[in-house]
Amino acid sequence: MSVEDEIINLEDKEEPWCSHCLSHTDYKRKWTTFPRANLDGGTYSEIDESPYCINCGNLMHKLSTCRITVWSVRVACLLLFLLWCLLCFFLYEISYYTVLAWLVGIFVLVLVSKSPRKSRKALSTHRFSQHKSKLLN
Repeated sequence: MSVEDEIINLEDKEEPWCSHCLSHTDYKRKWTTFPRANLDGGTYSEIDESPYCINCGNLMHKLSTCRITVWSVRVACLLLFLLWCLLCFFLYEISYYTVLAWLVGIFVLVLVSKSPRKSRKALSTHRFSQHKSKLLN
């Protein structure tokens, strides 16, 4: 193994974001293990690494993961909305009950689209911080 294999380019590494401190602060890593089932019927321990802010002690988030999570939920809700519209208005004839079911379905989909709260908060605080720094400069 050469020295070049051990060098990590820090510019490519994404730093986690603290929604409470509104910055990329220093962090400490905490490892937790939880059991997973394998294909042989046994179990193995999977290690999960989470960054925690040194200043406030809160869990930090990687913004790329937050973006993927939020957009995946939005796309899934959009597809479910289209499917729900097809189900309510093309499969059944329009009546009071189908419109009521459609409205209830839309309400549930809006709630589901708001479900990744921590990811949405991390993205909104990052956007707010960027906007604030542009105004101050």
